[in-house]
Amino acid sequence: MKKYKRIIELRRLQQKLDNRFGKGFYKASCILLLFGCLFFTTSCKSESSEGQYNSSSPVGSAERSSSQTQTQTNNQQASIRITNTGQTVTLNKNPFDGSDYPQVLDAFFAKENKDTQKYERILSAGLQDMVYVVVDTLNIPGRTVTLTIRDENKIIDGDIPFLQYKEASDGVFSNNPEDVKGIFTTKVRNQINDQRFAIYKLVLKAEKDETTNQWIENIQKHNDKKLKLYLTVEVKGEEDIVYCGSNYEIEEERRTDAQNNVWLNQDKKWFEVENPVITYHIYWNNETEGKIEKHIPPKITKEYENKYKYIYYDKEGKDHNLGIYSSIKIKNNYIRPDNRYGKDTVIYLINLNDVLQNYNKNGKKYRFNVDTDRPYVNRDTLASFFGALFEVQYEDISCNGFSHSDGSSSPSVSHLNGYHGDFKYLREDKALLKGAGTSLNIRYNPELLDIERQNEWIDALYKFGWTSFLGWSYTINKKKYFLNRIDKDTANHDHHLHIQYYNMDLVKEIK
Repeated sequence: MKKYKRIIELRRLQQKLDNRFGKGFYKASCILLLFGCLFFTTSCKSESSEGQYNSSSPVGSAERSSSQTQTQTNNQQASIRITNTGQTVTLNKNPFDGSDYPQVLDAFFAKENKDTQKYERILSAGLQDMVYVVVDTLNIPGRTVTLTIRDENKIIDGDIPFLQYKEASDGVFSNNPEDVKGIFTTKVRNQINDQRFAIYKLVLKAEKDETTNQWIENIQKHNDKKLKLYLTVEVKGEEDIVYCGSNYEIEEERRTDAQNNVWLNQDKKWFEVENPVITYHIYWNNETEGKIEKHIPPKITKEYENKYKYIYYDKEGKDHNLGIYSSIKIKNNYIRPDNRYGKDTVIYLINLNDVLQNYNKNGKKYRFNVDTDRPYVNRDTLASFFGALFEVQYEDISCNGFSHSDGSSSPSVSHLNGYHGDFKYLREDKALLKGAGTSLNIRYNPELLDIERQNEWIDALYKFGWTSFLGWSYTINKKKYFLNRIDKDTANHDHHLHIQYYNMDLVKEIK
């Protein structure tokens, strides 16, 4: 099969040389030389300055652009950029420069980012979530592409009957999902700007709730407690298509297309589906207000009651899984007309000591410590705290506390229900990283204050929900200054920053 495909490539190149230079010895010698080159190269690889697949950074996206009018018939690259999908392929341009050889380059699960108009690769989701599958192709516009999804552990055996939203036209999907019995079909888009991609919109549930509930029970009983999914792609009406799937680079498995047309079927590349849990999605954005969505699935198992998952999405669309945390459910004893301590009768608190305090992965980092006997934050404010941490990426944040486990804050009277918090001022010497003391009184030691970073930290906290700040002034050359968003000295705040009046409407619920 491998040699057959090389011969096909050779034949097409030969025809082009014949048309241009005529038949004869020139043709024969050139073809022999080209045959040797082709035989020892991998047809699914190419250099690209636009972007590349990288197994160490398994995140990718399909980006639409209306600024170009490229068409596949004249063999130009489609105006969608794919980057870092984690497969073995490195391709963003036609490796046969000038040929019309049909190929399937990649397949991955994705989410839609409506703000950036991208389909961004994701590594996991919860059962009942809505996701997309993107299949990247070359030279097969308008062809029907059939997709099947398989469960490595066979928790769900056979064709997995997720529901599919059929594509009507011009990338618009229907509003009603259909049961397609696990066989998903669509066509490679033939519009000018995204003609390379076959895109499927799916909801990770069955047509009948009892079937989905049975899957939930099966997942719960399994050792992994998650589905590990992979993808198989087939293009109708193409006999000599090259599939650049997960097995393409494995020499002993280069036997048939049936083995090369599989994606994600390798360790650490599976798409993982977990049982439903309420998930906070925290997004980088260049607006003045942070963006946080709380996705609430229709059904939650007992195991995940009062638990919350947190995921941060950076500027490049990479997702950073920050973990699942248990909460304490308490009665709200502090309801006030201004809602400063929450507007719900029930409050959920999470212990900061249980939260991931040191993160450094995929080019993003933060670090904080907890120096308090009031370590409980609200479930919403934890999402905002994560958002602010990623906004600045400092590694010496020191928290002086939010609330006690019952929502109180004694001896303080204003740190109730995990909404208001205290932080030490940031030091120029970043003492936390040296294991030294982190306390700083800016009234007496203003020279130790890292003014620029402190202002950025205040702005990040403001962006992600806290609207009022209490602090103290600092003096330089006998001149008095205030930090951002602070306009007066507040008693007992010369050694810490107080954040309060959290924006209760920042977090958007998605059901």
